[in-house]
Amino acid sequence: MRQLPRGWLWTTLGEACEITQGQSPPGSSYNAVGQGLPFYQGKTDFGELHPTARSWCSAPQKLAVAEDILISVRAPVGPTNIAAERCCIGRGLAALRARDDICQYYVLHWLRLSEPELGHKARGSTFASITGTQLAAHPLPLAPLTEQRRIVAEIEKHLSALDAGCALLAGSQRKVTRCIDGILSTALLSSRELTLTDDRALGRRIRTERERLSGSRTALPPDNLLGLVAPAGWEIMSLDELTTRITSGARDWSPYYGSGAGTFIMAQNVRRGRLDLSFRQPIDPPLEDSSVQRSLVRYGDLLVTIVGANTGDACAVLEDLDQYYVCQSVALARPVLPQTSKYLMFWLLASRAGAGYFKKCVYGQGRPHLGFDQIKRTPVLVPPLDVMNAIVARIEDHLSLAEAVAVSVEHSQRHATTLRQAILRKAFEGKLVPQDPNDEPASVLLQRIRAARGHSLARAHAVR
Repeated sequence: MRQLPRGWLWTTLGEACEITQGQSPPGSSYNAVGQGLPFYQGKTDFGELHPTARSWCSAPQKLAVAEDILISVRAPVGPTNIAAERCCIGRGLAALRARDDICQYYVLHWLRLSEPELGHKARGSTFASITGTQLAAHPLPLAPLTEQRRIVAEIEKHLSALDAGCALLAGSQRKVTRCIDGILSTALLSSRELTLTDDRALGRRIRTERERLSGSRTALPPDNLLGLVAPAGWEIMSLDELTTRITSGARDWSPYYGSGAGTFIMAQNVRRGRLDLSFRQPIDPPLEDSSVQRSLVRYGDLLVTIVGANTGDACAVLEDLDQYYVCQSVALARPVLPQTSKYLMFWLLASRAGAGYFKKCVYGQGRPHLGFDQIKRTPVLVPPLDVMNAIVARIEDHLSLAEAVAVSVEHSQRHATTLRQAILRKAFEGKLVPQDPNDEPASVLLQRIRAARGHSLARAHAVR
């Protein structure tokens, strides 16, 4: 551990805080009315209240109260927020309550700084998580109480200015997102003037080629939940009809993580309209496993996130990739004709088209999902090939400027995140506010906390 300023010392979260582990209620505890206490799940779901029956959440050890720190103990691990009210917490969360003489927000800011270290401790193949023991043992650099208060005040002064800038960036990002979505929807759904003849040769060609490539497997019909109307020369086809396969990756490859020339494409790699390979999960899959070939990615494939916060995000693979495989959280759809990939990607991204259909089909309260039958039945307006190419060219022409702005905003947001961490790092190195030699040392504070805990335990044993 690094050396601390004079008057500080290292302790643990278990000594500095009371820790309450969450527990999910039985399914019967949910109801439509939601008369029970608010119920929160893990980090990706924080902020969504799940209705629970009034009869549940009566056990005090499974509750959080206002001002408790809610922290996700299941990937992605890290602090989420300060509880605004008395609430139930699911098994993906824990509540931390600072003991007397420790500033609650001091602990919160430390957790936000040390979030990467917490994340590295997570283990598990399906839902990586940290245990209560690991959380309690997580180190905390303890400053004197008066210095804690000065640090918190200075951090919040700096972060409030940074948050104001981030709010402006977020507003710009929303505008860019709406702009991009408008471009997509307009180009895809307002291009009927490009069709001069009633020519459905593309649909016939796709069906013939699909039968040759995938045999006699019958495709699911489109689910025209959006009420699409095909103009002359266009067809409404299902994504299943337009692809030779729609599948996902293996569920039991975690023993093969961390080494090998292969790459596992995770949900975080699939962004709206682009494959982000900045994060790489190496994998050396078992060659005898039948899912190796099934989940192997090729040029022209479409990838769709089917689990988690970004469910419905889609992109096309527009480069040759060697030994890349999709994980179980990503669906792979292989177009019958690779030259249709860009059009299909744009279709899946438009709010009045594929994205709108996905939004209506997503299910799951705590963890959003898309089912394979739903993906297969996604309705797609299929124009003649020359019209399809013209639409793609029109979209790409209009998107170039909007995407440049989006990249600039994203870069600024990353810089803001770096600056936020720099402020916190400086604070917990004792460099953000001056030390006062007259402050009571943290060692005295910790002795007082330990003595108070000892008296509490003694009283508890006496009651028993």
